[in-house]
Amino acid sequence: MARTSYILIITLVFLLVTCSGYGTLKRVKTPDPSTIKGSFTLYLLQDEPGADAARAAIIDVEGDDIRLVPAVSSFYIKTHGGLTLSSAMDKSQSVFASHCAYTGHVLRGLASAGGEIVGYEITPVYTPFLCEFAPTVNLNYYSKGQGIIRVVMSVTGKVEDTPLRIHLKDTPPK
Repeated sequence: MARTSYILIITLVFLLVTCSGYGTLKRVKTPDPSTIKGSFTLYLLQDEPGADAARAAIIDVEGDDIRLVPAVSSFYIKTHGGLTLSSAMDKSQSVFASHCAYTGHVLRGLASAGGEIVGYEITPVYTPFLCEFAPTVNLNYYSKGQGIIRVVMSVTGKVEDTPLRIHLKDTPPK
């Protein structure tokens, strides 16, 4: 019985260490994207049809030992390989800009524990209440071992892509 308990505890500790989102990647500021050389794979993530605000992009450095793998089975993913960082950003921006409340985006580098840049994340910035309730898009990273980092997208806040209804002073809302 004690041996089973020890095995269970060791297994749980191992799972916590290998699956923890903490310490696997660090978000860092990036220099001018036009100065960054290399080839990249772009993953455009979208929450669901009609939820245009719930979008993000992951840019994976091609040819390194670490792969960023979107683990968002219920999300829609579009993949584009062999891009420069600037062209990956342009593709992301054109997707984000189709939303009525889009005002810009945030680009962050993703550094390994050793400080090596293994990819980038791009999240859109929306003006709240311009044409919807602006959600917050979060990307979380979990080590799967063997150089694979699982990327999970979560959306907080209400996602509603219909314009806000304006009620006249004497008209009750429906």
